[in-house]
Amino acid sequence: MDPKSEMSTSWHEPIGPCNETIIMQTVLGKVLSRKKYFCPHNHKNANYFGWSCLPNQKPPKNGSKWYTICGTPLSNRIEYIIILFAVSIFSCSFFFKTLCNHQRINNKTNQNLKNCKDIMIKPKTY
Repeated sequence: MDPKSEMSTSWHEPIGPCNETIIMQTVLGKVLSRKKYFCPHNHKNANYFGWSCLPNQKPPKNGSKWYTICGTPLSNRIEYIIILFAVSIFSCSFFFKTLCNHQRINNKTNQNLKNCKDIMIKPKTY
């Protein structure tokens, strides 16, 4: 997978004036301000996507919501590999631990049921 060859044509954040902000409240009640529109000329994600795959290599017009963005080459491939490896190890260990606990609980339940069957008073036959 080469990020430089990736293209995303879909519904993105609306493009508009760079100076407009809105106030939002977080789930915990904190009040924050953020830019209301995406500003394509000075965005902080310039290392992650751009406009190089477009015919004129220029960002879409103001008011656009449906547009194409282009991937950029990795600037630090080693960092990308390390992060991907760490996430994979964490995910595998999480699912393995979850599976083992599930089997251990099932084994204990089955063992308890087996013990209960041994302890049960059998009906007398006359």
